[in-house]
Amino acid sequence: MTDHGTPPSIPTEFQLYNSYVEDPKWQTKFSIIWAALVAGAVLYSFPRFAKSVLNGKAFVGFWGLREQWGIDSDRDRNRTTGGRSNERVRNGSSLGSFLSGLQGPFSIVRSMFLWTLPVLRWNLGHLIVVVGYLVIVLICLTNGSQLASNSNRAGFLAIAQLPPLYLFATKNSVLTFLLGPGTSYHSLNPIHRLIGFSLLLCAFIHGSLWISNHLIWHLPILSQQKEASGVAALGCIGVLGVTSVRFVREGSVFRFLSRLPLLKKTRAPGVSRTLETLAGCSYEWFWAVHMLVSTAFFVTVCYHTIYAPPWIFPPLAFLGMDLFMRMWRLRMKDALVWGVDGGMSVIRIPDVTSGWTAGQHVRLRVFFGGGRVFESHPLTIANAPRDTSCLTLGYHDERDIHPNLGFDASGPGIILGARVNGDWTKALNEYVNAEKDRLIAEAQTRLREEEEAQAEAEAEKNSNEPMTTADVLNTTNLGPWEVPVDTLVSIDGPYGGSSVDLGEYETVLLVSGGSGATFTIGLLDDLVGRVARGRRGGERTKRIEFVWCVKGFGCISWFAPLLHSIALAAASTLTSANPLHLHLSIYVTCLCSPENLLDIPNMDVTITPRPDVGRILRALVEPSTTTATLEDGTTVIPTVSKDAPNCCVAPGVPGATQDKEPTDIDSDSGSVVETSRVRPTSSSSSSLSELELEKSKSNEIDLEFGPAVLIPCKLPRIPLGGGVGVCASGPESLTRETSNAVARLGVTSAGRLGKVAVHTEVFKI
Repeated sequence: MTDHGTPPSIPTEFQLYNSYVEDPKWQTKFSIIWAALVAGAVLYSFPRFAKSVLNGKAFVGFWGLREQWGIDSDRDRNRTTGGRSNERVRNGSSLGSFLSGLQGPFSIVRSMFLWTLPVLRWNLGHLIVVVGYLVIVLICLTNGSQLASNSNRAGFLAIAQLPPLYLFATKNSVLTFLLGPGTSYHSLNPIHRLIGFSLLLCAFIHGSLWISNHLIWHLPILSQQKEASGVAALGCIGVLGVTSVRFVREGSVFRFLSRLPLLKKTRAPGVSRTLETLAGCSYEWFWAVHMLVSTAFFVTVCYHTIYAPPWIFPPLAFLGMDLFMRMWRLRMKDALVWGVDGGMSVIRIPDVTSGWTAGQHVRLRVFFGGGRVFESHPLTIANAPRDTSCLTLGYHDERDIHPNLGFDASGPGIILGARVNGDWTKALNEYVNAEKDRLIAEAQTRLREEEEAQAEAEAEKNSNEPMTTADVLNTTNLGPWEVPVDTLVSIDGPYGGSSVDLGEYETVLLVSGGSGATFTIGLLDDLVGRVARGRRGGERTKRIEFVWCVKGFGCISWFAPLLHSIALAAASTLTSANPLHLHLSIYVTCLCSPENLLDIPNMDVTITPRPDVGRILRALVEPSTTTATLEDGTTVIPTVSKDAPNCCVAPGVPGATQDKEPTDIDSDSGSVVETSRVRPTSSSSSSLSELELEKSKSNEIDLEFGPAVLIPCKLPRIPLGGGVGVCASGPESLTRETSNAVARLGVTSAGRLGKVAVHTEVFKI
């Protein structure tokens, strides 16, 4: 056969674009890029991860909550500050000095990424990630492609985003473990939504351009299986995208429709009630739609193209691992539920002793009411494990206002708080209150029957036997928490936690609003408990400022027993060589039920529309600018208006200025408010016994009025350089303000303050 030589090559400009050869290459390039970025994030977090492995916190809660038997009742009570004080020794080597010198610049850079815009939920660091990811997708989508004539590149990229989409979506993602403590599915979920938006964009580019070409060339759109399955897959993605919009998944759209004037004019109460019901269970049907439609998308996209199955297996693996971990960590427990004033339900699960760290949350399912058993909701654990909790140290007040918390040395288990803020929490609170009233009524009925029977027996036999009471009245009473209701719950978790180890910072600020105090109280309980046990982990903390913003005085009773025990545990350290100073600042937004104000050591209550977190933080690190001690028991307070924002006080209720008038002095800085409580700054008279003596003399608590009121820093001054740790939880506006305040402080003062770190916790659907 004659050899005609090598065939001629077609010039590049005349070659036809083969999307099935070129586009899979860009799939691979895109996958390499996002995997490299994730690996970089894991490498950046490796020191934190390695540290958590060394101190044993990395695997805490990995297999779920646990219950330990045979616990020594006196083990923890003998390990208080009377023992040792193991403050961590700083590294004096040249390498340690070099790293300490770099600490300031790194803190400044980290602080710059904390800036958060008022409208967006993302800070500067999040925005950089968003813009960077979209730029990568745009480059891979447009580089060398011919989208107008062949839109397959967009389809290939849409499929390539399925693995990262599910990697950042599952509750038990491997990234929550590799990125170190404090990383939860809530912190990864914004990236999941970002990838979902990008996938939706690529899919609609692919589908719309493909349909446009068929319309131009007069080709049938649903003629073959490939086209029909492609349109079905595109419809599934559209449904997922629409139902994932914030105002849809949160139920705002249904609340808006239920309030339309048209419905009111037509007098259709049934439609309005249906819309309100849909708004209340918006997340449940959003989750159901997500699961069903995503399954349908997997099926249709596999029928649409043979290139899809390799990209389907990783998401299925991520989902399978998540379901396995959730089933393994699921626990069924008995629980006690209290209906506290102010729309709060306090839940205590006693048969849990370990398996979580402070600040973590669980997904709780309470078995009450018909369809409510199918709902699970995230609730933060308000106490630390028994090995570090202050509640197992025995510092309880035996007076009526704060009786013993009703548990032995095995600890309180876990304590959760569910504030009425939706249909489920409202139904739970109503159920608990109804059951409580029923139990009390039954107890009273049984008591009357026993009294009548006893009276008849005494009349007949002249018996002098003591009268017995009904067993139902012997239920454990947590002071203001009243009578508990027994119920069955299931627990999934724990998840999340704090990314900041507060024990590494000499100054700590905890800020919370409303029921967000469950997060900060858990951290406070853990930190004070570790210090009270002798700083066995090398804790350096010397000052803690706890700030809590609530609506009324009655809200303080939600967690008053916990705060009271923690404050007493902190006071017990003041006689040690390395004391811990704790101050509680409660900001009340309106004068509601001032008679419900409870006395907690070293607590100040201020009535103000809104506290300024930035000023509180500056006063904490620079106390000399806001506080000047005149004499024992007096502190200068800036001049403020005494017109309290009294929004719901009943007529005739005296204001705080009537209960306690400030003493005026000749000072340009303001007035002096006299206090008879022992302050943390008075270390010579702050022992536990003297603290109780002072409390027995006076139960007064300072009330300061006016907008933008700031309680001056009442903590002792310490040398700067030990670092500042800040944690905040509550409304999104509060956490955003805290993040910006730390960003300003880190940029301006990180060099002289040492490490400056912040962790914010806000739950959003």
